[in-house]
Amino acid sequence: MKTLMRIFPNFLLSSMLHAFSEYMIANVKLDNFRFDDELLQTIVQNDVADCSLQCLETNDCLSVQYRKTTGDCRLYNTVFLSTDGGIAEQNWRYFQKTGGYCPSYFTRYGRNGLCFHYAGELAKDAGIAYCSKMESGLIPVTSARVEAFIESLLERTTVINEKSAYIQGRWNTTHWTDNQGRELQYTKWKAGLGVPPAGKENIKIIRTQGGYFWTYASSGRNARSLFCGLIID
Repeated sequence: MKTLMRIFPNFLLSSMLHAFSEYMIANVKLDNFRFDDELLQTIVQNDVADCSLQCLETNDCLSVQYRKTTGDCRLYNTVFLSTDGGIAEQNWRYFQKTGGYCPSYFTRYGRNGLCFHYAGELAKDAGIAYCSKMESGLIPVTSARVEAFIESLLERTTVINEKSAYIQGRWNTTHWTDNQGRELQYTKWKAGLGVPPAGKENIKIIRTQGGYFWTYASSGRNARSLFCGLIID
């Protein structure tokens, strides 16, 4: 089926792909910065629509930047959450892929069916409530590849506290489970952890001197980076 594309007045760029609608959405907070991390490809395109279409037709592309003054189109296999690591440079516009196999405002990562949405920095209960309104839950970290992706996003966030995120997982008195009650098949516990003390029944990823590891989350009152997520088979 041929890919079709429409440009809306609010710069939503939409495509029909095998009966699934994907589109690019602008994030003006990231305009006028150039990002050099996770760059897939740099090409020259006539306009932002052609640049975005190139991303929509590339599975590994999650976001683009376009500079009208030069026609430069930059495709990325990641998303950017803040201007951290960016270089101030005028006339760049930033767009993130969303929709398609995923709900609106969620972005598909890889080929394992993960759809994710960055909610900002929230306390745990507030984050769970937010994700519930988005008809999802805290992001499920189901593999080393997803873990590495989340870690790379955290490295590029501006945070109030330490670089950390609440993730899906709850202790059921015998093992850790996801929101469907299935035992977690992938974990990355800090050495010595795994069976929590009373009152610490949730999980957070946190950066330590030795890298990123999972630790227990107790009260959940601290605001941390929060990603909503769901798996669509």
